[in-house]
Amino acid sequence: MTGRLLGPAGIAGVLLLLALPLHAARGEWVRGETRFNLRTGPGVNYRITGNVERDEPVQVTARESGWAQVRSRTGAEGWLLARYLQQTPPDALRIERNETELASVREEAEGLKRDNEQLRQENERLRQQETDQGEEVRRLTEENLDLKAGERWPYLITGAAILVTGMLAGALFARAAGRRPQPRIRL
Repeated sequence: MTGRLLGPAGIAGVLLLLALPLHAARGEWVRGETRFNLRTGPGVNYRITGNVERDEPVQVTARESGWAQVRSRTGAEGWLLARYLQQTPPDALRIERNETELASVREEAEGLKRDNEQLRQENERLRQQETDQGEEVRRLTEENLDLKAGERWPYLITGAAILVTGMLAGALFARAAGRRPQPRIRL
């Protein structure tokens, strides 16, 4: 074994060390029922530097031997047992987010109902306006036809009256003048 640099355990260790940066600065939440101590190193023999509350979001910056180095939203940093972390938001936070989203969706639905009612009323108003305008067009078309047909009668009556008046005037003048001899021209 003098010529080998790394055995199976060494390769596994290198792979583990290469995988550690993949967990850097990942958001997780503290789970459990109480407050947890943050320590200066990955073990219970390290000094306590602060604590984090249950359901508090933290950023995981490193992992080692079942411990995680974390940074809280208040800026507190330290090591915490990794088993007290979870990658999904706590139920209370998810319920709160869902309730907020549900309230937002309900508000939006109410707004859409109001908009729908306004559009329905506007549609009904426009439909009635269209019906009224269609009736007005029909009435005006009939009136126009009546006016066009009625336009001819005054002209016809006037022409007939002029014709009859001319005939009567000619007949009256012919009787009153009697017959005068007309000079005949002979050629």
